[in-house]
Amino acid sequence: MEFDAYAIRREPMDGLYVQRRTLGKSHRFSFPAGVVSLTLPGFESPAVEKRESLVDFPDHPDHTWYEVAWLDARVDLHRRISFEGTEAQFNSNAAASGSGEEAFNAAQQTLEDALDVWKRTVRWTALAPAIGLSDVAPSRERSAMRDLKLLRKSDDAVFRNHGGTLSLGGGGKVSAESWQSAADALAGGERPPTWFDYLHEARRRQWVGDLRAAIVNAAIGSETLIRAAFQRTLPKIQSPLALRILDTTPVQSLLGRWEEIIPWDKRTAKAFGKSEVHELFDLRNTVMHSGLDARDRLIRVSELLPKITLFVLKGDAHLTSTGGGVKRIFPADGVEQRLTTSA
Repeated sequence: MEFDAYAIRREPMDGLYVQRRTLGKSHRFSFPAGVVSLTLPGFESPAVEKRESLVDFPDHPDHTWYEVAWLDARVDLHRRISFEGTEAQFNSNAAASGSGEEAFNAAQQTLEDALDVWKRTVRWTALAPAIGLSDVAPSRERSAMRDLKLLRKSDDAVFRNHGGTLSLGGGGKVSAESWQSAADALAGGERPPTWFDYLHEARRRQWVGDLRAAIVNAAIGSETLIRAAFQRTLPKIQSPLALRILDTTPVQSLLGRWEEIIPWDKRTAKAFGKSEVHELFDLRNTVMHSGLDARDRLIRVSELLPKITLFVLKGDAHLTSTGGGVKRIFPADGVEQRLTTSA
């Protein structure tokens, strides 16, 4: 006999905070092997914990956030499983059958692919790089002076002590509007622009103290956006030669002519981070070609990232308005300020 099948898994999730009205909701989207549903736990679930609220309005729908510990993942497969035997032999026979094993492997791979796409999409629509950051380690800045002691060498006496506390932070708040934007994007088969993936990864690397990787990722994200914007200006009939010339043109040269592509005047370009992007590329070149050990220069990426983020946001908005980007509209809830000022 043949029958339809689905696979389920409870997926741990770190750094995800949602509003109460979003609890219990699902994202449903398709893959070649099956349809995936990722569902938040309900309000009464022990996997939900209130983390912050207004003092005067402890259950305010827009200002009370809940930390979600897991998602329920389900894959409804686009295939039927062949099975022969009695009901008592169902589990062992189905598991041993080639059809059952193939379906299991397909479900597993589909779920892994779906979770990767889902995390990227929700980070994008909520502009929250920390969602799903399960392997985080404390950065040097966040653990500064934690349990640090100064001792006298002669007798090991402690004369300066700082117990301190450690907080990884980095939680990503997903509003009801951002959740819906992600649902629309997933259902429509849209994917986040590459530059946002690199930008979010740069922020994650900065959090854990891997500043060289943060510099490289931020630079790749900025360069990807810049080259996409210049390619957008080429004639519709694009010769392979023109594209090769663009690909090999130094990015600093392209950035120097940025105002010819993006309708910014010099004052706007300064406000939106053009000079910070120039400095970032210089840092990247140093890291890539000669190494960089000076702590004061490495830490500079933390100071540059807010303006780098603004540059990418504004450049992406221009590409979207001219038909060269993914047409998503972020909720009007101060996302630029949140992303550019967050740690």
